[in-house]
Amino acid sequence: MFKKLRLRLTIVCAVSTGLVLMGMAAASLYFSTGQLERQSEEAFQSNLNTVFFYLRGAAVIDHVWLGQTESADDMFISISLGGKELLYTSGHPRRAELTAKAAVIAREEHGFDYTRPPTGSLAPDVVLFQLEDGGAEYRAAAAAVPGTANWFSVIVLKNMAREKAQLGGLQVAFALCVVVAFCCLAVVAWFFTAWAVRPVRENQRRQAEFISAASHELRSPLAVMRVSAETIRTAPPEKVERFAGKIERECDRLSRLTDDLLRLAGADSDNLAGSDNLAGGGSPAGDGFAGDGFAMEFASAEPETIALTAGERFEELAAEKGVRLAVELPDEPLPELHCDSERIGQLLAILLDNAVRYTPPEGRIRLAVSRTRRAVRFSVADSGPGVPDGEKERVFERFYRGDASRTGKEHYGLGLAVAGEIARAHKGTLTLRDSDEGGAEFVLTVPL
Repeated sequence: MFKKLRLRLTIVCAVSTGLVLMGMAAASLYFSTGQLERQSEEAFQSNLNTVFFYLRGAAVIDHVWLGQTESADDMFISISLGGKELLYTSGHPRRAELTAKAAVIAREEHGFDYTRPPTGSLAPDVVLFQLEDGGAEYRAAAAAVPGTANWFSVIVLKNMAREKAQLGGLQVAFALCVVVAFCCLAVVAWFFTAWAVRPVRENQRRQAEFISAASHELRSPLAVMRVSAETIRTAPPEKVERFAGKIERECDRLSRLTDDLLRLAGADSDNLAGSDNLAGGGSPAGDGFAGDGFAMEFASAEPETIALTAGERFEELAAEKGVRLAVELPDEPLPELHCDSERIGQLLAILLDNAVRYTPPEGRIRLAVSRTRRAVRFSVADSGPGVPDGEKERVFERFYRGDASRTGKEHYGLGLAVAGEIARAHKGTLTLRDSDEGGAEFVLTVPL
């Protein structure tokens, strides 16, 4: 599926940008062609002015000058004096035929007879046009040029083959540039679409893992409930209570799992909808926010009270396991937080619950709260086995647990995912690092 999607996106991207490129190339070619044609016209006009200037001051027509002028500019010049063409045999073999054809075009299409004397004694009478002959094109001019003692009838023809070759070369160059650029665009689009499709591919992978993990977690309690329900039918009365208790406990597990899934799904919906006002930034104290997964009630709260309340909830559990739990508060009072104190307490409870579970007897757990420059920081550190560096990012993934076995576990690996969503809802951060006690330390930073 992703290969086809990537191929389609590549085609769309390459074709769309290619069309833009072709349009720009066509516009550039149009202006370049026009500029080349203007330069050719200006060069032809300059050649005519050179010929006219020479004839106006010449008493004798030099055949050497005439031959050099024709060969240098790829043209031929027919000069008549008193109606008689000057004897000049070099140059174009069809000089007489092309000259006669040019004279007819000048007379019939432009109404100009170059065999008549010029109307002025200073400037020549001239008409410019193009002539086609057997597939060849010429720039042509017929003129009556005043001289020192007489006047001249002149026809000048310049072959446009060189100009056409330049235009053809320019078109081929532009075409090659477009082809090369299109190939480059296709290659860039192929890698760009791979980068663009990567989040979709990753999202599908995570979705598949999420569904697989959720299905696995649901299968275990359902299996226990089914076996217990079947056993109750044939079990003696004194054992019915035990199997009924199993069913109740598994129902509680399913209820907790369902609640966590609903919270996470609601948080995902809020994130997709662009809910940037989950936290209290800018909202007055006491304002509430009800998301699909998390109900947030923002109000002013004392960070010390939040930490002490969370610590008290786990004192007994930690004592039963033989773990020492300490709550460390700063000497100076902390500024009040604009937050949902219940949700922050829920987050700390998740961290403390993990710390108690993974800290061995005689171990230590430290819950500390302090202030940074622009935030309040809560930290939960333990002396447990810690988390390997390769798993520090993954512990916040849904259904992830360091223990590869999932069967019969009370915890589903959703706690830290829920904690991360609560931190994001407060525009805070939740990170994991190695603690000074040798275990893991989770740090929650909530902006003031």
